[in-house]
Amino acid sequence: MPRKRQPSLGRLTPAARRKRRQREDETEEEQTARQEAVRQQQSVSRSLETEQERRESVCILLVESHQNACTSSPRCLTIFYCP
Repeated sequence: MPRKRQPSLGRLTPAARRKRRQREDETEEEQTARQEAVRQQQSVSRSLETEQERRESVCILLVESHQNACTSSPRCLTIFYCP
């Protein structure tokens, strides 16, 4: 499998040059709108992460309480699937 060519240090790839030119051509309004979109996306990502953490902690509590209840019963085989 051929190796991907690495650009020499300090030189931009054609895609990076296009992106830089595009940003230089943006108006102040477009820059502000793009930055706001990035902030909103980061905010959504953070809230999804905290929701995932909350679900995991709830699942861990369920598993622990279930294990505590099952210690007296040798036939307890319930399986939990945490998100």
